[in-house]
Amino acid sequence: MALQGKEDLSDVPYGEPYWYGTAPGGGGSSSPYYTARHEAFRAKVRAFVDNELLPYVHEWDEKGAFPDELHRKAYAAGIYGAAWPAEHGGTPPPGGFDAFHDLILVDELARCGCGGVLWSCFQSFGISLPPVLAAGRPELIQKVAR
Repeated sequence: MALQGKEDLSDVPYGEPYWYGTAPGGGGSSSPYYTARHEAFRAKVRAFVDNELLPYVHEWDEKGAFPDELHRKAYAAGIYGAAWPAEHGGTPPPGGFDAFHDLILVDELARCGCGGVLWSCFQSFGISLPPVLAAGRPELIQKVAR
Protein backbone atom coordinates (compact mmCIF):
# COMPACT_ATOMS: atom_id res chain seq x y z
CA MET A 1 0.00 0.00 0.00
CA ALA A 2 1.48 3.30 -1.02
CA LEU A 3 1.70 6.11 1.47
CA GLN A 4 -0.95 8.74 1.00
CA GLY A 5 -0.04 12.33 0.28
CA LYS A 6 -0.68 14.76 3.15
CA GLU A 7 -3.34 16.50 1.04
CA ASP A 8 -5.40 13.27 1.09
CA LEU A 9 -5.43 12.90 4.87
CA SER A 10 -7.66 14.24 7.60
CA ASP A 11 -6.52 17.01 9.92
CA VAL A 12 -7.69 14.89 12.87
CA PRO A 13 -4.77 13.31 14.78
CA TYR A 14 -5.01 9.50 14.55
CA GLY A 15 -8.08 10.01 12.39
CA GLU A 16 -6.96 7.68 9.61
CA PRO A 17 -6.71 3.88 9.65
CA TYR A 18 -3.16 2.69 10.22
CA TRP A 19 -2.94 1.16 6.76
CA TYR A 20 -3.01 4.65 5.22
CA GLY A 21 0.63 4.83 6.27
CA THR A 22 0.20 7.55 8.88
CA ALA A 23 1.38 5.84 12.06
CA PRO A 24 3.11 8.16 14.55
CA GLY A 25 6.88 8.21 14.35
CA GLY A 26 7.02 8.40 10.57
CA GLY A 27 7.00 5.73 7.92
CA GLY A 28 3.57 4.46 8.75
CA SER A 29 2.35 0.91 8.59
CA SER A 30 1.15 -1.15 5.72
CA SER A 31 -1.19 -4.09 5.42
CA PRO A 32 -1.02 -7.19 3.24
CA TYR A 33 -4.82 -7.09 2.99
CA TYR A 34 -5.28 -3.67 1.42
CA THR A 35 -4.21 -3.37 -2.19
CA ALA A 36 -4.09 -0.69 -4.84
CA ARG A 37 -7.72 -1.59 -5.62
CA HIS A 38 -8.67 -0.67 -2.07
CA GLU A 39 -6.68 2.54 -2.21
CA ALA A 40 -8.43 3.55 -5.44
CA PHE A 41 -11.83 2.75 -3.93
CA ARG A 42 -11.00 4.80 -0.83
CA ALA A 43 -10.03 7.76 -3.01
CA LYS A 44 -13.32 7.48 -4.93
CA VAL A 45 -15.46 7.32 -1.79
CA ARG A 46 -13.49 10.11 -0.09
CA ALA A 47 -13.93 12.39 -3.11
CA PHE A 48 -17.68 11.73 -3.08
CA VAL A 49 -17.93 12.51 0.63
CA ASP A 50 -15.85 15.67 0.25
CA ASN A 51 -17.80 16.95 -2.75
CA GLU A 52 -21.34 15.67 -2.31
CA LEU A 53 -21.88 15.18 1.44
CA LEU A 54 -19.71 17.42 3.59
CA PRO A 55 -20.82 20.75 2.06
CA TYR A 56 -24.52 19.96 2.58
CA VAL A 57 -24.97 17.32 5.26
CA HIS A 58 -25.58 19.71 8.17
CA GLU A 59 -28.32 21.48 6.22
CA TRP A 60 -29.94 18.14 5.35
CA ASP A 61 -29.71 17.01 8.94
CA GLU A 62 -31.47 20.15 10.13
CA LYS A 63 -34.21 19.71 7.51
CA GLY A 64 -34.56 16.01 8.25
CA ALA A 65 -34.30 15.20 4.52
CA PHE A 66 -31.81 15.02 1.70
CA PRO A 67 -32.40 15.43 -2.04
CA ASP A 68 -33.48 12.32 -3.94
CA GLU A 69 -30.74 12.98 -6.47
CA LEU A 70 -28.15 11.94 -3.85
CA HIS A 71 -29.00 8.31 -4.65
CA ARG A 72 -28.33 8.91 -8.35
CA LYS A 73 -25.10 10.82 -7.68
CA ALA A 74 -23.79 8.04 -5.43
CA TYR A 75 -24.72 5.43 -8.04
CA ALA A 76 -22.99 7.40 -10.81
CA ALA A 77 -19.92 7.73 -8.58
CA GLY A 78 -19.80 3.93 -8.23
CA ILE A 79 -20.31 3.79 -4.48
CA TYR A 80 -24.06 3.20 -4.24
CA GLY A 81 -24.59 -0.54 -4.40
CA ALA A 82 -20.85 -1.25 -4.48
CA ALA A 83 -21.39 -4.47 -2.52
CA TRP A 84 -23.93 -5.89 -4.97
CA PRO A 85 -23.21 -7.80 -8.18
CA ALA A 86 -23.42 -5.79 -11.39
CA GLU A 87 -26.05 -8.16 -12.81
CA HIS A 88 -28.37 -6.97 -10.03
CA GLY A 89 -27.64 -3.29 -10.63
CA GLY A 90 -24.68 -3.06 -8.28
CA THR A 91 -21.57 -0.97 -8.85
CA PRO A 92 -18.75 -3.17 -7.56
CA PRO A 93 -15.21 -1.82 -7.93
CA PRO A 94 -12.97 -3.34 -10.61
CA GLY A 95 -11.85 -6.77 -9.45
CA GLY A 96 -14.83 -7.18 -7.12
CA PHE A 97 -15.98 -6.06 -3.70
CA ASP A 98 -14.64 -7.66 -0.53
CA ALA A 99 -14.93 -7.12 3.22
CA PHE A 100 -12.10 -4.58 3.14
CA HIS A 101 -13.98 -2.49 0.58
CA ASP A 102 -16.92 -2.56 2.98
CA LEU A 103 -14.73 -1.31 5.84
CA ILE A 104 -13.44 1.49 3.61
CA LEU A 105 -16.95 2.45 2.50
CA VAL A 106 -18.26 2.69 6.05
CA ASP A 107 -15.14 4.47 7.32
CA GLU A 108 -15.18 7.10 4.59
CA LEU A 109 -18.93 7.69 4.59
CA ALA A 110 -18.84 8.13 8.37
CA ARG A 111 -16.58 11.16 7.88
CA CYS A 112 -19.70 13.21 7.09
CA GLY A 113 -20.80 12.85 10.72
CA CYS A 114 -24.50 12.35 10.05
CA GLY A 115 -25.90 8.90 10.75
CA GLY A 116 -29.37 9.84 9.55
CA VAL A 117 -28.26 10.63 6.02
CA LEU A 118 -25.95 7.62 5.94
CA TRP A 119 -28.56 5.13 7.09
CA SER A 120 -31.42 6.50 5.06
CA CYS A 121 -29.43 6.88 1.84
CA PHE A 122 -26.66 4.28 1.94
CA GLN A 123 -27.48 1.52 4.40
CA SER A 124 -31.22 0.89 4.39
CA PHE A 125 -31.16 -1.41 1.37
CA GLY A 126 -28.37 -3.40 3.01
CA ILE A 127 -30.84 -4.78 5.53
CA SER A 128 -33.40 -6.22 3.15
CA LEU A 129 -31.55 -6.98 -0.07
CA PRO A 130 -29.13 -9.72 1.14
CA PRO A 131 -31.90 -12.22 2.00
CA VAL A 132 -33.67 -11.48 -1.28
CA LEU A 133 -30.49 -12.15 -3.28
CA ALA A 134 -29.65 -15.25 -1.21
CA ALA A 135 -33.05 -16.93 -1.12
CA GLY A 136 -35.50 -15.03 -3.29
CA ARG A 137 -37.15 -16.56 -6.31
CA PRO A 138 -35.64 -15.36 -9.60
CA GLU A 139 -38.74 -13.33 -10.48
CA LEU A 140 -38.57 -11.52 -7.12
CA ILE A 141 -34.86 -10.80 -7.53
CA GLN A 142 -35.52 -9.49 -11.03
CA LYS A 143 -38.30 -7.26 -9.72
CA VAL A 144 -36.60 -5.69 -6.69
CA ALA A 145 -32.81 -6.00 -6.88
CA ARG A 146 -32.20 -3.29 -9.43
